[in-house]
Amino acid sequence: MAKIAFIGVGNMGAPMANNLIKAGHQLCVYDLMPACMQAVPQGKAAATARETLDGAEFVISMLPESRHVESLYLGDQGLLAHVPKNAASDRLQHHIACEQPQSAHAASELGIAMIDAPVSGGTNGALNGTLTFIVGW
Repeated sequence: MAKIAFIGVGNMGAPMANNLIKAGHQLCVYDLMPACMQAVPQGKAAATARETLDGAEFVISMLPESRHVESLYLGDQGLLAHVPKNAASDRLQHHIACEQPQSAHAASELGIAMIDAPVSGGTNGALNGTLTFIVGW
């Protein structure tokens, strides 16, 4: 199974992360609110978003707004510069209207595959593992 960096384990991210763990994946999780990481007890809690990347095969972020995604990937301490070149980087956005052309373009320039995949189904869908992913490439 995969080793996954999962950033953003709030209302949507925590149940998604827990479902991935139930499926047998190993997760290293991070959230700006340390208490949120307690909702993923079988995940390894990281001290920073960058720390989640250690050995990760996939990077998943579940953040509330475009500005948070841009800050995570492109900010002063942006993850794109640190994502392992063999890792696939998935961006999962709760807000379907949010697109991240700046992040995707920057990832492409670094040779990193990035998938824009907003989700639909709300917290119940996250809990039940029935979310619909709207995937853009």
